[in-house]
Amino acid sequence: MREFSANTQAVLLLTAPLLVGKQGAPSQTLNQREYQAIVAHLHQDGHTPADLIAPDAEDILSGCEPVIPVDRLKALLQRGLLLSQCLDQWSQRNIWVISRADPAYPSRYRDKLKNACPPVLYGCGDLSLLESGGLAVVGSRNANESLISYTEGIGRLAAESGTCIVSGAARGVDQAAMRGALEGGGAAIGILADSLERAALQRENREFLQDGRLLLLSAYDPKVGFDVGRAMGRNRLIYGLSDAALVVCSDQGKGGTWAGAVEVLDKLRLVPVYVRAEGSQTPGLRGLIAKGAMPFEEPTSSEAIIRLLQPPSSEPNSIPATTLPLFGPPRADSPMAEQSQDAPKTSADSPEPPQVSERNPNGSPGGQDDPRALILEAVRIAIERQLQTPRPPSELAEALGVREGQIKDWLKVLVSEGVVEKKRGESVYRLRRKLALFTSPGR
Repeated sequence: MREFSANTQAVLLLTAPLLVGKQGAPSQTLNQREYQAIVAHLHQDGHTPADLIAPDAEDILSGCEPVIPVDRLKALLQRGLLLSQCLDQWSQRNIWVISRADPAYPSRYRDKLKNACPPVLYGCGDLSLLESGGLAVVGSRNANESLISYTEGIGRLAAESGTCIVSGAARGVDQAAMRGALEGGGAAIGILADSLERAALQRENREFLQDGRLLLLSAYDPKVGFDVGRAMGRNRLIYGLSDAALVVCSDQGKGGTWAGAVEVLDKLRLVPVYVRAEGSQTPGLRGLIAKGAMPFEEPTSSEAIIRLLQPPSSEPNSIPATTLPLFGPPRADSPMAEQSQDAPKTSADSPEPPQVSERNPNGSPGGQDDPRALILEAVRIAIERQLQTPRPPSELAEALGVREGQIKDWLKVLVSEGVVEKKRGESVYRLRRKLALFTSPGR
């Protein structure tokens, strides 16, 4: 059983409710902001949280007065007996605890969430899975049978590809993805918002925990019950531990799946977000596409899962289907309209817009005889010419006679391929290198 470090014990005393069967947390525990402030203060003086529980800690505690009242700190740090009871109870259930001060704390959280990463993490299972990355799969608790079957298939393909599934372990889509991965011989990480202790003892989890293929993780006390706020808060932990995310289904404008995906798309930008493109498109999935998520067609092999986790290829004849946003036709007066006469006529408002397929019946995927490749070639040429001088999307849209939203979609593709960039704080896009262009038949 893993030992609890002195740093972890100190962080638990400062931040954890230490419920041990009681309900509610003591009001004096440090919140995220207060904990970060005290850690910064200690670090400035060359100390760690463990120094607060050392025999000679009095002077260090006194020096913390400007940040947190000393009496409050002492009251928290004097909960040693309560902490011992908790540690014994967690050990009996094979639950380990790590803090931000421990080397075993996941580097992905440190790098992506920075100061917002949880002070402590509770878990059960093989710690090494925390560094494995993987595919986050999220969706509704009330998904229908066809979506459950689809999601289980994603989990099985992930297992075949050696990709770990990261999910919220809730009923519906979350559990279906994890079940598919585990039954397919792969690995899964379930990030819980409540009841870690109960999940660690459940018979259906025991075998997978013992053979090191399942890790249950939570930022909350192992005994704590369900709470909407905690359920929303763990969304960023799911995305933060993965390399890419797939949203199987979502309501529009409400619910935890929508809130988590929108937070990543609009603010956190932790990983690329994809949405299911197989079957009918719901308003929720179309809404996420409008916010920058990318459609992902039904995978037919484990290689499709691997491609999902990799940066888009910049090879001239490779256009991963997962990187092509949906788009509508150019305006009638657009200089590109004549070049796109052979393209499928689509409408951005269509309830089921045509999706770019990885399985091109007339040639290789994205090949020269695919009309969509020709459209992309025309777009690349046009954008390259326009970006000889850095320009904002609005100017590009005006110059090319298309909607600004369409231009932003194409710019996302080119940014993901590393050929166009938009620096922090700027509103303009610029070329990073000369675009690789296709050669169409007869040229």
